[in-house]
Amino acid sequence: MGIFYRARQFWRGLQARPTRQGMAEAQEVLSPELYTLFARLQPSELAHTVNVFRSVREQSDDPDLWAAALLHDVGKVVVPLGVWEKVFIVLVRRLGFERFFDRFNRGALDARPTGFARGLVVAERHPGWGAQLAHQAGAGQTVVRLIRRHQDPLPPDPESREDRLLAILKTADNEN
Repeated sequence: MGIFYRARQFWRGLQARPTRQGMAEAQEVLSPELYTLFARLQPSELAHTVNVFRSVREQSDDPDLWAAALLHDVGKVVVPLGVWEKVFIVLVRRLGFERFFDRFNRGALDARPTGFARGLVVAERHPGWGAQLAHQAGAGQTVVRLIRRHQDPLPPDPESREDRLLAILKTADNEN
């Protein structure tokens, strides 16, 4: 995808807000504990995850996939990012400097990042954080694994149920 496509997608996303209908749909899918966790996301992230959920719902009636779609970015509540940090992440990724993520991602998963690399750390670690939070809030193992893996590369030929669900989730996430 081109830089202009990503820039337009990014700016639309920053301005996005969840609708009452979207929040009601999420509440129907998630348990009260998981909905409470979901509702902690920033407004633009709520709108994004509802859009991802709607996309996956068109392709599958699997409740684990629906929950994972709504919760895939919930690890971002651990360290909420500002606009400039989100811009920095997009630029670093777009310019091909992702190899520097490894340098900033050393250390324990529970360590809270600081400094200019904070956004990079959150971008890379939020799947693990989100999986932990979802597990603590009572999510099933498939949901937890989908959240943890949502940024991982897919195997070449997804054969397991989980890999097929992950492929749907990743496509919807990238499109929204």
